[in-house]
Amino acid sequence: MSDTRTEAERTEQLLDDYIVVSCAYVAGANARYLAELMERATRLRGFLDSTEAALIRRADELAAEGQGGDGIDLSRKTARRSSHKSRKRQRRAKTLGDAPKLDDSLGDGKISPDHVDVVSNTAENLSPENRDEFISRADDELVPEAERLTPESFARVARDLADEIENDDRVDKLQRQKANTFLNTWTNKGGMGVLNGEFDPETFARITTALQAEYDTLFHAHANNQLAIPDGVRSKTGWLRAQALANLITGARTTNQRVPELLALIDWETLKGQLPDGVCTLGDGTTIPVSTARRLACDANIIPVVLGGPSDLIDVGTSHRTATRPQRRALRALYATCMFCDTPFDWCQIHHITHWCNNGPTDLQNLGPVCNRHHHLLHEGKHTITRNADNTLSLVAPTGEILFRTAVPHPPPTHPEPSQAGPREKPTKGNDQTREPSKRPARNQTPTPNQSPETQLAFTAAIDP
Repeated sequence: MSDTRTEAERTEQLLDDYIVVSCAYVAGANARYLAELMERATRLRGFLDSTEAALIRRADELAAEGQGGDGIDLSRKTARRSSHKSRKRQRRAKTLGDAPKLDDSLGDGKISPDHVDVVSNTAENLSPENRDEFISRADDELVPEAERLTPESFARVARDLADEIENDDRVDKLQRQKANTFLNTWTNKGGMGVLNGEFDPETFARITTALQAEYDTLFHAHANNQLAIPDGVRSKTGWLRAQALANLITGARTTNQRVPELLALIDWETLKGQLPDGVCTLGDGTTIPVSTARRLACDANIIPVVLGGPSDLIDVGTSHRTATRPQRRALRALYATCMFCDTPFDWCQIHHITHWCNNGPTDLQNLGPVCNRHHHLLHEGKHTITRNADNTLSLVAPTGEILFRTAVPHPPPTHPEPSQAGPREKPTKGNDQTREPSKRPARNQTPTPNQSPETQLAFTAAIDP
């Protein structure tokens, strides 16, 4: 009876949403009414997406019995979608069939199809046994996270769950990924050359790190009027990255050939071999086997990165305005991207949560990576960052609306609040000190007063592209 009443209430809500949305006068709507219309449209879209997934699954069942085409044919011919998008819909439908709670959340408009695709994409890279466990646990454990987070942040949570499941299968997984590495080249109809490939995490990290270093050199050369970008380019960033790749492949590298750094995070005890079940994580969040980390460390400079506790190594108070290099390494250990979107860390600026001019210290607990767009919102846009009780951070609009909440706890403050802090010391040069490194917590965790942080190391491996 309660199920019937719930279904009836749901149907009534959808009918009401349809009537309001279809009769809405959008041109005269204010911001509040637009938000209401978008919420109603999202519920309608979620119901339709869930219903379409059920239709595709049924078409697959009939096709298996020899009755008509499968879900791809149904989507391609009836909905007039491309084969690529039809295959994506079929994969999404299968995931929803295996995850009924996720399907219900989509049908209620609480999550988007992009959240479902995160689960599908993460599961696709797992072995069949691990995939089944991941889907089951994702349906039981991750739906509340999906309803709270953006797809980009939810992807990190899903990846953490997959890493936990695959902890005992990490070496075999890397070998499978190495075997599946490929690169294709062809010339398109417009005469432009095209590169397309997939690489295992270790190889990809080496490529992208070297590429970023060459890109940075070209970017600064352009900024100093030493490199001209042709008129009419679609994207200056894309053009510079293409030139950087060409330089690396052809050997026409720029004069500033600094050695790139490959940042990896691993427990010291694990690196020494005393913790066989430990985990090593690359700077972008990708996990690699501990054995691979030990091999990389043979040719690397071991650099301690300290998070949490008495982190003298990376706290410089108000004596410096900009983040130091050790602080950037430490922040990379916490964030692979902008705190509030999926812009890569290397494209971000380091922002003071409490502004430096308001006596905010240049300490790790008060720093975070933000992309250019969010940096402008925080300054010119008058947005603010607030720290929540669980040490996650929220991006707050001037109206008080919370626009985003980080999934990863930020290191808790270890200094007095700015209003209680003493007067600002005048910044001086050459006052960096070498201090004894302390300990840091495990990735994505914040130490409690009764918890001793684990010592982890970030090492930079010399890469010869």
